[in-house]
Amino acid sequence: MYSRSSALAAVVLLIVVLLLAPAAQSADLKWTPYDRPAQYATVVDKEVPIMMRDGVVLYADVSRPDAPGRYPVLITMTPYSKAIAGEAPGYLIARGYVHLAVDVRGQGSSGGTWCNRCEIEQMDGYEVVQWAAAQAWSDGNVGMYGSSYRRSSRSPRRPTTTATSGARGATRTSRSSRRGWRSSWPPR
Repeated sequence: MYSRSSALAAVVLLIVVLLLAPAAQSADLKWTPYDRPAQYATVVDKEVPIMMRDGVVLYADVSRPDAPGRYPVLITMTPYSKAIAGEAPGYLIARGYVHLAVDVRGQGSSGGTWCNRCEIEQMDGYEVVQWAAAQAWSDGNVGMYGSSYRRSSRSPRRPTTTATSGARGATRTSRSSRRGWRSSWPPR
């Protein structure tokens, strides 16, 4: 028969093996930098109107690669003026992304009344994502870009979007959860 101490030793050994196995597997996984070469100049379309469901018009600046094609889209919705806080991520545009900087309802050049992240603004976010996905320069992949408020204008009827932070190489994905972000780098 086995003694209590040998049974305890076997359990401890099993626990150690189970804890070390994932570490051994993850040792093979390494962070790889996003190294797509810069290959595009940038063209900017200013004050592009986006009609909302209630007739209010939001205005956006669209920064995109200066080449024909369909590209993933990054959206920044800001109450701080798209000209100031909607800075285009030139690094990503040069690598084949479109950036859409939008003044939220009632701010900057957009119409309507500002309501600071209210349900109406969240619905606007949903409609802007749908509008961007349907544009001729969009490949249908749309994400939110920016920090703090500029990335958080999301809809209660969220489509799948990918949200990226202002830091190069960091991104997170949100599906139906209001809380938290899941890693998904590099983009597909």
